[in-house]
Amino acid sequence: MMMTSTALTKQSLAIGIDIGGTKMVAGLVDTRNFLLETLKTVEVPTPETHEAFIQAIADLVTAVCPSPEQALTLPIGISTAGVVNTETGQILGSSANLKAVHKHPYSIGRYVALALGRPVGSIHVENDANSAIVGEQVLGVGKGKQNVVMVTLGTGVGGGAIIDGKLLRGANFSATEVGHASISFEQRPIQLKGMFGSWEAYASGSGYRYTLQKELFEQSNTPEAQSILGNKCITDINSHDGIAALKAGNPLGKRVYKEWLMHVTSGVAGLLNIFDPELMIIGGGMAKFVDFPLLTDMVRERVVSPIVNTPIVEAELGNWAGLVGGACLALKR
Repeated sequence: MMMTSTALTKQSLAIGIDIGGTKMVAGLVDTRNFLLETLKTVEVPTPETHEAFIQAIADLVTAVCPSPEQALTLPIGISTAGVVNTETGQILGSSANLKAVHKHPYSIGRYVALALGRPVGSIHVENDANSAIVGEQVLGVGKGKQNVVMVTLGTGVGGGAIIDGKLLRGANFSATEVGHASISFEQRPIQLKGMFGSWEAYASGSGYRYTLQKELFEQSNTPEAQSILGNKCITDINSHDGIAALKAGNPLGKRVYKEWLMHVTSGVAGLLNIFDPELMIIGGGMAKFVDFPLLTDMVRERVVSPIVNTPIVEAELGNWAGLVGGACLALKR
């Protein structure tokens, strides 16, 4: 996708980079005249070694810039998994899906700046969920809202909050790690060591898979279970099999989906009770499977105040939210 040159100024242009466990995407973003169809992006697999990782990020910056000079001067915002010290540009922890991040703290901002020949401290680094909510609040479905909470449902569960117009980071940069909030005393094997009943072990795609596999194990001899399994082993079943069963009208598939949505409801209602936002945004890869009218009805039964009527909506920017938010944050520095 190419971007036209009209109406682009240095004041509105920034580079956003979204780093995931399997791929990295960089984009040249016009934050004043933003349109997804004019976003120039480049995507590459995420390297597993430190040297290749940093070089790949530097190469992405160069690839999306119209000129070498802009790679040295345009604001750059990196959106990454993990707890991030936004003052030093270091990843402090919770980045197990990034194999190149071999130790903590990991000075990703410094490494990338040096690789590009830029001054150390010139690159903004932010937690990916924080970047995503900023993207949605500046240029997405939450545009103009001053009190917004966002949840990302994917392999895990992330979250972000903007309260009274300010991004909530916390004293140790680990605020709104909502996926690690406890909703049960059960220990699920897919959650972090030492954690009990974390929300992401239930509401994530991984949680969906575990719930489905558990149900299939207990009901393995029934026709509805056999219909889902086919020739697969239970351990090979994933959340996509569960969604396919739901769409096919399989009773077991319907039960598992309803249980997963109940798990999503538990955390969303808790966040509404804590933050009382104007808007609740659901993003991430699993968001497209959420029945929003049903979720809204289920949440209404759990909010503490009868006057709470916060809209619960799907993210508008989709997988671009982190990249766009990173660019917006870089411009604000």
